Amino acid sequence: MAETIDEPDYGLGFLRALWWPIRDRDKFYPLHATKKYNFLNWISDAQKVYHYTNTEALIGIVSDHGFWMTHHAYLNDYSEYLHGKEMAIDVLNALLKKDRFSKFSEIIEGTVENLANSDDLAYYITSFTRERDSLEQWRAYGKTGGINIELDAQGHGGDVGMAPDLMFHKVIYEDKEKVESSIFWVRRFFIEYNIDRKVVGPIIGDDAEDWIQHLSSRLRYTFTSFKHSAFKEENEVRIIVPESFKDRFVKSHYRAKSGAIVEYLKTNEYSKLLPGNSEAIPKASPLSIKSIIVGPQPERKMVAQSVGAFMRENGYPNVEIEFSKAPYRSI
Repeated sequence: MAETIDEPDYGLGFLRALWWPIRDRDKFYPLHATKKYNFLNWISDAQKVYHYTNTEALIGIVSDHGFWMTHHAYLNDYSEYLHGKEMAIDVLNALLKKDRFSKFSEIIEGTVENLANSDDLAYYITSFTRERDSLEQWRAYGKTGGINIELDAQGHGGDVGMAPDLMFHKVIYEDKEKVESSIFWVRRFFIEYNIDRKVVGPIIGDDAEDWIQHLSSRLRYTFTSFKHSAFKEENEVRIIVPESFKDRFVKSHYRAKSGAIVEYLKTNEYSKLLPGNSEAIPKASPLSIKSIIVGPQPERKMVAQSVGAFMRENGYPNVEIEFSKAPYRSI
């Protein structure tokens, strides 16, 4: 549905590119509300998301009312992030060859240099899926008290799914969509850049650097959701928090993994306050857990009974406990 927007703040086009609705002739449409741009990677249509884990982790999730978001360099698919960066740079270099982007070339060239040569910012990620009963996921958790937590994606319980910082984003698997999403953001910036240039004049020096930094950040945020098409069946959904938002959380936490010390944040420690605000951190509200599916495993009835009792004792009396129908056997 089209919407009415206020007169823009000229000179801040990079902010309009990030947050303003999509321009279509003389109308504007919310970024998530058009099928034409269905490759955009935020979730607006998912009523439910799922988190596969085990009973040990469930205790922490329920006790904290939140999830851990791990530094992206320590995730198993970090190579996908590097591949995504290379793909974004290839897209930018291809656009540089097009005449229509000639007056935007300084910004594109600066963005290529920024992505290629600057140290990558950290991103903190926690993963979900839209698959309720996945055989592949149970293979990973089925031997260790595997369970699947069903969340109402639009319930925003415990701040999970809350815009703008803890939104759900779908992972992009197909190369075509990866390219389209990269081009989309470059075009967004290009359109707003031309508007600013016509109204306020040439964009040079520090002003040009602002455009480069914001476009670079937006593209990094986008390709953090890229993953190889071989993993498409995972149907993954992520919450992604950039390093620049880390001060909106109470503190960093650390754990040991394979000899390394891994940094992570907790969604329940998101302050909902702008940096520098000294007000008390609100207590996290309960998560919008609808059910817990117990995976195929030995003694699953006992697991289900213990999970149900734990949930009732910890403020979740109405959570349904169900069993997976997946035909997997623990070995």
